[in-house]
Amino acid sequence: MSDASSPTEGLADGFGHRRVHPMEAGDPPQIGPYGLLCRLPRGGQGADVFVGRSDAADPMVVVKCLPAGAGELVRRRFAREVENAARIRSPRVARIVDQDLAADSPWYVQEYVAGTPPVSYTHLTL
Repeated sequence: MSDASSPTEGLADGFGHRRVHPMEAGDPPQIGPYGLLCRLPRGGQGADVFVGRSDAADPMVVVKCLPAGAGELVRRRFAREVENAARIRSPRVARIVDQDLAADSPWYVQEYVAGTPPVSYTHLTL
């Protein structure tokens, strides 16, 4: 029996039913004040998406970050995405809680929502 374990083993309970991935070689250990725990599927505009937290006692958050080489058009679209998301005030939408759009690799942070298991359509009666 091997002592090796998955980098995300033991974290699944905290992530709910989201599909999480281990960190990749070259991933930063931290973005802004947020230590990164694992990856989520990549976002639009080539953005990397991580789960992290600023302190072990703090709630988890989602950190979305553009690559450093992102062009000006992509950076403007990213900034507009943050601006539009920050205007939404609803208990059904994860809030923007932090951002640094002037960083070499612009990023923003949203509340983490664990999610629910996918619906199995094989059990539905039509």
